[in-house]
Amino acid sequence: MRRFEKAAEDFRRSTELDNKFVLGYLQYTVALYRMGDANSSMAGLRKTIEMFPTRSEPLSYYAELLLDTQMYADAIEKFDRVIKLERAGKPPINGIPIMNKALTASPREEFCRRL
Repeated sequence: MRRFEKAAEDFRRSTELDNKFVLGYLQYTVALYRMGDANSSMAGLRKTIEMFPTRSEPLSYYAELLLDTQMYADAIEKFDRVIKLERAGKPPINGIPIMNKALTASPREEFCRRL
């Protein structure tokens, strides 16, 4: 656990050094989540989404967290927003949100049987 605490502190500090670097915020929230603090991680992601409204990465991380916490309908809605942001940007688009949405939207029991 100590490694994640150190990582969280390092990434928090990176956001102070460069408050325009989205990945510092994202990795900070990942470290919080890995430490078991899902609530702070989600709050951090929501703040990051507000700070970077035209970037798809914060919303994608948030959708993945919703997926991981089995909030499927919310995750699908967020993946839809990520896909719209990706399509509005310059090519190439990131296909991972499309795959994540497809996996989330498919019936989980049938998906597991196909594995």
